[in-house]
Amino acid sequence: MSFARLVREIGIDIPVRAVLDELLHIGSAALLPDGEVELRREVHIPTAESEGKLVLLGSDTAELFSTIMHNIEHGDAPWLQRKVVYDNIGSAALPALHDEARHAGLDFIRRANALLASYDRDRHPDAPGGRRSRVVVGVYYFEEPVVTPEPPDEEPDDAPTPKRPAPPGRIRRKS
Repeated sequence: MSFARLVREIGIDIPVRAVLDELLHIGSAALLPDGEVELRREVHIPTAESEGKLVLLGSDTAELFSTIMHNIEHGDAPWLQRKVVYDNIGSAALPALHDEARHAGLDFIRRANALLASYDRDRHPDAPGGRRSRVVVGVYYFEEPVVTPEPPDEEPDDAPTPKRPAPPGRIRRKS
């Protein structure tokens, strides 16, 4: 398939050359000597110094928060909001786990993309009708070290009981 045809099929109203120039600029594509366009990355992830990271911060957190609120308010018809959490993973396993989770997540996103694209009326005018809706399906990976509190030192049974400080906000009377 030609690059021009692909851009037209996507249905965006931007000149083909402008799309190519932007893909070349952000490093997502390369123009080969024979004139072919080579995709270098499937997705554009803004660089750390990019304003695009702030846009993602705003939109991703807003979407997750809205999903949580929907599920609180509409428990009878919840949206997808699932995660798995384990708190005793050894740090030596993290590189492999991160890599495997990334591959599984990318596979899931590709499948979700194909599913949503099959219902997109810009691409498929015969797709089911109704009010126009925006649908987001996402996945993420997170890790952090677990800090466990130190166990208190054992005190002998005959040790005096220390006086507890008053809870904050209490008024103490002078003795």
